[in-house]
Amino acid sequence: MKKLLNILLAVFAFGLLGATTSFAQTKKIAVLNTEKIFSLMPEKPAADSAVYKYQEELYKELSAKQKVLQEKAADFQAKEKDYSATMKDLKTKELQDEQARLEEFYSTIENELVEKQSKVYKPITDKIINAAKEVAKEKGYSYVMDANSFIYFDELDVIDAAVKAKLGLKQ
Repeated sequence: MKKLLNILLAVFAFGLLGATTSFAQTKKIAVLNTEKIFSLMPEKPAADSAVYKYQEELYKELSAKQKVLQEKAADFQAKEKDYSATMKDLKTKELQDEQARLEEFYSTIENELVEKQSKVYKPITDKIINAAKEVAKEKGYSYVMDANSFIYFDELDVIDAAVKAKLGLKQ
């Protein structure tokens, strides 16, 4: 009985190993350098410009708020010796609150920029993804991975040229 159980386990293990090997052999992974393709997209300069313009607007507003805070701080320092202890505490608290609001505004700006980039670059990224999907299907690949995710890959699995052609980009 023990011998029969060992034989059945061995047969099962070899069958499982064979199925796993067969599964692994049928799945192909394509490699795509998305950064390189993205940099070649004709829409990229206009998208970069839109993001840069938005960034300038936000930083201009930040700069104005910083200037107001600096002026208030300078005014406080100039008049500090004339203030009572209670007034000094009140003015110090006001400056600290203003500084905290400025830091919160800076954080908000950073989040706004990330959102703007996502919104502006999404159509470009979607085009690349759709082209990569089409090429992968045409060439029999099950997966497409970014080239920057790998330490090593076979150059035969790189689909950059086919994706560029699908997008109408120059080689």
